Amino acid sequence: MTDPFQGYVCWTPANVNETVVVDAVNPSPAVFLATHRTSQMLRRDFSAAEGGTLIDEEQLLQDFLAPNPGLLFLPIVGESGTGKSHLVRWLHLRLPHDDSRKVVYIPKYGTNLRRVIELILSDMTGDAVVDLRSELRKAADSLDEAGAPSRLLNELAASIEDRSREPRPSPSRPNDDYRQWLEVELPKLLLDNVFRSKLLEPSGVINRLVREALKGKQDGDTSQPFAFTIEDLPLTVANAARANKDVHALYTQLIDSSTLKAVAVELLNENLGPAVRTLFGMGGTRLSEVMLSVRRELLAQGSELVLLIEDFTVLQGIQGELLDALTEPPVRGGQQVLCPIRVAMAVTTGPFATIARTFSTRGEFTGQAYSLDLPLSQTGRGVALEDVADFVAGYLNASRLGQTRLEEALQEAGTERAMHRRWVPNACDECPHQDTCHASFDTSREGLGLYPFNRSALDRAVESRSPNKFDPRRILGTVVRYTLDQQRADITRGDFPSSAFARHFASSSLRPLDPELVEDLRSLDPVNADRRVVLLTFWGGRPGKVVNLPAGIHEAFSIPELKDTELQRPPRREPGTTPEGPGSAERPAGLPLQIQRNLSNIDQWSGGTTELDQALAGELRRFLHAAVVAHIDWNDELLLQSDDSVGPRTGKFFRQSSIDIGNARGGGPRPVSATTIDLPASAESAALLRSVVLYQHHGHWAFERGDERLRRLNARLDVWACEVAATVRAGGSREGTWDLVSAATELLVFTARVLDLPGAHSQLTADLANALLTNATVESPRRNSAWDRLADACASDNRRKVRDALLGRIGARQGQGRPYAIDITALVPAITAIKRTWTLTSPPDEAPTEFKRLYSDVQGRLDQAITAELARLRAWHERATAALEVDGSPADIAETVTRAAEVAVASGSFEPQRLRREFDETAKVFRHTRYSVIREVGDLIAQAPQPVTGKLLSDLAVDRGRPMAEIDQFVSQVLQSRFSGAWPCCCSA
Repeated sequence: MTDPFQGYVCWTPANVNETVVVDAVNPSPAVFLATHRTSQMLRRDFSAAEGGTLIDEEQLLQDFLAPNPGLLFLPIVGESGTGKSHLVRWLHLRLPHDDSRKVVYIPKYGTNLRRVIELILSDMTGDAVVDLRSELRKAADSLDEAGAPSRLLNELAASIEDRSREPRPSPSRPNDDYRQWLEVELPKLLLDNVFRSKLLEPSGVINRLVREALKGKQDGDTSQPFAFTIEDLPLTVANAARANKDVHALYTQLIDSSTLKAVAVELLNENLGPAVRTLFGMGGTRLSEVMLSVRRELLAQGSELVLLIEDFTVLQGIQGELLDALTEPPVRGGQQVLCPIRVAMAVTTGPFATIARTFSTRGEFTGQAYSLDLPLSQTGRGVALEDVADFVAGYLNASRLGQTRLEEALQEAGTERAMHRRWVPNACDECPHQDTCHASFDTSREGLGLYPFNRSALDRAVESRSPNKFDPRRILGTVVRYTLDQQRADITRGDFPSSAFARHFASSSLRPLDPELVEDLRSLDPVNADRRVVLLTFWGGRPGKVVNLPAGIHEAFSIPELKDTELQRPPRREPGTTPEGPGSAERPAGLPLQIQRNLSNIDQWSGGTTELDQALAGELRRFLHAAVVAHIDWNDELLLQSDDSVGPRTGKFFRQSSIDIGNARGGGPRPVSATTIDLPASAESAALLRSVVLYQHHGHWAFERGDERLRRLNARLDVWACEVAATVRAGGSREGTWDLVSAATELLVFTARVLDLPGAHSQLTADLANALLTNATVESPRRNSAWDRLADACASDNRRKVRDALLGRIGARQGQGRPYAIDITALVPAITAIKRTWTLTSPPDEAPTEFKRLYSDVQGRLDQAITAELARLRAWHERATAALEVDGSPADIAETVTRAAEVAVASGSFEPQRLRREFDETAKVFRHTRYSVIREVGDLIAQAPQPVTGKLLSDLAVDRGRPMAEIDQFVSQVLQSRFSGAWPCCCSA
């Protein structure tokens, strides 16, 4: 029974691992030849950094086999992943057998320094060769991965130190003063125990260099050069202060000087080769001498030397000497003294500049550079998308066949036919779904199926992961293997293509599907909308309207086709739109240019990789903030609309910056108490923002589909308005552990009592509610004490803000007027609680600033104010009771003193006379003063309970200033006149 095409996969994970190999040096010859596709490159002069003639690999082979005058050097240049090593291996396989050539093929992986030398010296004889082999074997056998790093560091320090003893070059090199100083000081750092520990860390540069020298590059290693970089310098050493004094001085200067760091790296790299050669027993110039002897021996045999090097970095430590031996002229004085040599070598773009300079000093070589840094192009000046499809299809076919099947086919075909790929079976020929699959998903030019891609999906994926240039490694790893490995389960379950697939291939250079079209898809097929969006974006090439794709695509991916009636919606386009080009989003050309740009920016932003313009984002935040605030029915919610709570810039609970537009700058900070409205970069968000832009342009909703856009906007505003109202009502608390109403009530009741506001000393809830809502003023006479500072804190603007916040929760108002309705029941629990304890609760971090400041100011001054006020009252009480009877009557005391004053006046003993009239006025006031204040104060200071109670606050807050001042004035004048001796004793003493 034939498996259904729905959820069909024609590859296995094992086959993918064997055949879709990111590095071409790893697969078997059968896999290599089956997946190889014709390479293109630019041939140019050594001195040229760009340009050249576009050729293919066959022309490269012809160039390499051209007549050789003595030295033919063919560097294959390109950035990492462009297929350099692949091409060198192809040259090796295509090189005709010739007994007159000694071919040395040096693979990229698993080739250590010892193996490189052994390959070059293989089949060579002579004393120098034998001696070098012997010494190399001894040195390599004595090395181990544990001890070698420390030895390499020692050799590196010794090599640099030797440089300091050499004569200075003339003319001097750039930054020679730095170099001269570092040649003396840098070895000290390499040998210092503190810095050696850092350099010798397992993940450090020294261990990496030693590992590559001993074992060669391994599969999975990065493409780092065999060299130091500035990042490898030990610039973050925790215990650097323990280092030697001179070493620490160098360390601090390295941190501060970019020039010094650069020169230090140059010096390390210049001495890395000699240090490695010494480590392997090849010190001095011995390798160069042996290489020359090899070339002389090959000349005697009538042979030429052919070197095929998959990666220049495998020559770690011997690059300089090997290049010197290779570039030694084969002819001297008209006589050939060395064998001819051909070299094909893969080298990354950066190091090639150094090699080119070395060869440019030799006039005896021929050759050009061959660059694989090619753009993706439709103009014939790069790799066309058709070529990319052929490249990928070869690997897809191999993943269906597997390595074993390919090896059997290669063996059956024989070597001669293998070079032309006609031996490779097409797995699709055996597939029961071939007709449906090829009709729906298409094929390469060789007839190999592209499933699970089609051309549109493959082009978009490649442009996303390898933009503007052909990078085989990235394409294989991030496009082919990603899809075959990580999306296989989704395909079989019917969950492909998913949003995760779309996110993996998101790119700012690629337009997303029209957000309005996305909204259509969501209304037509809510269940499959997300996958249908990805389907039309990739496999559908971003159409301008809702369409069905070829039936086989819908069947394979379990996405049902839409009915004809559902496809009748007109294309998503504003009035006057025209397409920008093939596959591009349609733009409203009839709109002003700036509006078009804004709409285009929003569309690009929806893909998640393009930033929304800052000015546009600011305008959208302003509109949406105002729209949300206007959408709330503040009266129905029994809430107050105020700038403090929802102002555009200062709102504690909602402000413009609360509109969090993903991947957009600006907006500003927002307090933790504020709610957030998230607008992630998505098609849904883009449709909403496009609607706002169009409304702001037109000034109304009476444009095409304006009613539909308005309905969608109102639906979002309904949700957001509820969230904002709930946040205002909750006072911004996110944790649910802090209640604004309770906190505000507590602070306002407490401060009202301190301020002696009307109703604040009552025990009735209604009176306390009236007091806490009363505007705070400090109207009572100043006491010139810490109590005044406490009162100032209680009457500060922070109290007003706390009161406004409370009214925003429990009050409503008509228009912009004062509150006309208060939900008093919301205050009852908090008033009841504060009456029991009269203790302030510290607001949490998430509380608004004014709550925390009011609490802090009041609590910080409270104890000192109480202590100072009790001391003031105690001192006054002592003065008053020293002169007056506590139980006396002010009228009787005043009458007695007045009669005595009259006697004194009559006898002429009233002194001073000027006080007579003032005394009469004071005595008159004293007769009617509230004399009981003396006992009140006495009782108060006698109790003085701790901790603070509501009664104590009331007692201290009560304004007794007038009777206390009247008593003070009376006693003061009596005491001033008693020296005359004419007064009767009116005091208790």
